[in-house]
Amino acid sequence: MKGKVLVTGATGLLGSHLVRKLLERGYEVKALKRKKSDTSRLKEYARGVEWVEGDVLNYDSLLYALKGVEGVFHCAARVSFRPADRELMLETNVLGTRNIINASLEYGNLRFFVHVSSVAALGRTNNGIPIDEEAEWDPAHYPSDYSYTKWLSEREAWRGSAEGLPVVIVNPSVILGRGNWYTDSSQIFAMVDKKFPFYPVGGTGFVDAYDVAKIMIELAERGITGERFILSAENWLHRDIMTYIAMEMGRPIPVIPATLPIRVLALLADATRVLRGKKRRLSWKLLKQSAKRLYYDNRKIRFTLNYQFESIRKTLQRIVQDYLSNNWQ
Repeated sequence: MKGKVLVTGATGLLGSHLVRKLLERGYEVKALKRKKSDTSRLKEYARGVEWVEGDVLNYDSLLYALKGVEGVFHCAARVSFRPADRELMLETNVLGTRNIINASLEYGNLRFFVHVSSVAALGRTNNGIPIDEEAEWDPAHYPSDYSYTKWLSEREAWRGSAEGLPVVIVNPSVILGRGNWYTDSSQIFAMVDKKFPFYPVGGTGFVDAYDVAKIMIELAERGITGERFILSAENWLHRDIMTYIAMEMGRPIPVIPATLPIRVLALLADATRVLRGKKRRLSWKLLKQSAKRLYYDNRKIRFTLNYQFESIRKTLQRIVQDYLSNNWQ
């Protein structure tokens, strides 16, 4: 065994892939979960995981969970682009990160602390120039509430680093993997399956969940701290991603670009949900972002670890088969 580690957010898309890889690499895994958390994504590995009931918002539960571990992988986060979820994201992403950082500092026996951020917390460039780790964040013009809370959570991680915690930060782009087909980034497969005819006109970076998990483990094993790394395999147009998924599924290819008039109509239609007593799901910032080409430069992590990312085409093929069979692949 390689030692015991703590994973927060272990039941999520990335966390579940990370736990699988850690167990395969010979680690003992403690995983933080809330009382009603769905652990079905790890049902095959349930006996290999030491589940600890707690929450990143419960400081005492974090101190208890940290006992006996040599490192932390902090994956827990709330991802949402609904305006109504701003306060929930501030709690989980910012206060939750502050709590795990402070608890780790109090515990004091960690060899590493891997903090999962997002490319959403990075600055932006002009004219489609790929974004790298040095892109300067502008707090006055953040693209979404989610990005703002992830930027604030990074500030907590860097504060922990300044106080002596061995922190390394990873900034994944859109993570592809078996997740919740209706709530996280995996929902793109369900959208195509349901013959959704629209596609965003922009583009962004994509990365396999297994690549993110493997890189996090390797960074921890190499003892790399005080750095941040963009984890993004390839830059794709949303149109091309959805077209490829549709072809693999044998579904109709989305053919209607979500141009400005379409985005305005979508926002207006979503606003009517309030009249029916429901929460809004969209924001103008989100729709505006979907029309941009936000591409990412992965050279730093490739050169640091001599790492070769999985082809996004192969990733999509695997996940489509997984979606159609609803099993792990």
